[in-house]
Amino acid sequence: MRQIIVTLNKHFNSLERYIFDLGNIIKELNLDEKPNQQVDSYIYEEFRDKTQFIENKILNLMGDMQSDSISYNKFKRTLVKRNIEVKQLIEKILEELSKLFN
Repeated sequence: MRQIIVTLNKHFNSLERYIFDLGNIIKELNLDEKPNQQVDSYIYEEFRDKTQFIENKILNLMGDMQSDSISYNKFKRTLVKRNIEVKQLIEKILEELSKLFN
């Protein structure tokens, strides 16, 4: 639980920093006074990408906490567990085949 809180706090801090940075750009471009002024698409895309990245991280973290959903991390853990189970099963089959042939 501690790790979840620390990670969420880190992500929220990033979002606050992006909001602060965006506020500075709004001031620099005087968008409060000229709300219809065109803005370079690079600025829009940069902040969209930054915030969507953080939003996705938060959603993945929340998904990891749900018992009835599957996230990439849960899938990866399940895959590793199943991979170990398959390796053990193959070893058992090989041992039994070896016994049969000897």
